[in-house]
Amino acid sequence: MRVRFTSLIFAILVLCNGVATVVAAEKKVVLVAGAHMSDVRLDHTEIRQLFLGGDIIKDGVRIVAVINDSDPLLYEIFLQKIVFMSARTYERRLISRVLHKGGQRMPYVSNLSSLEYGLTTNPGWVSFMWEQSVHTLPGITVIGELWHGSIN
Repeated sequence: MRVRFTSLIFAILVLCNGVATVVAAEKKVVLVAGAHMSDVRLDHTEIRQLFLGGDIIKDGVRIVAVINDSDPLLYEIFLQKIVFMSARTYERRLISRVLHKGGQRMPYVSNLSSLEYGLTTNPGWVSFMWEQSVHTLPGITVIGELWHGSIN
């Protein structure tokens, strides 16, 4: 009887640990901008169009997508869940768009402090980041949720 009880307790602890691990791995990717753009809202179609190099104008402001490549996992989730492309296909698409339609390549930022500076000083800039990172950057505001889920 004691062996069964001990086994039951052990099984419950293992299950609880597994649940805690899944909950801990839950993450959110959010669309962010400088605090001055807190009223701007973009739907998923506009967001995808924007990050594929398209032009979006909201309230007279040209919205510019900025790629946050400060975290490889974040960038991979962005590619898979927001633009639905591999890195190679995405890069080719962006380069092709610039070559055929003109214009400039979308800015890439490789650290959060540069991203914060860019978003707060350039009207219209938007990017993506982990929701937990927003709390450490006072000049940044969340203007939408792009994805949430667990990371295995």
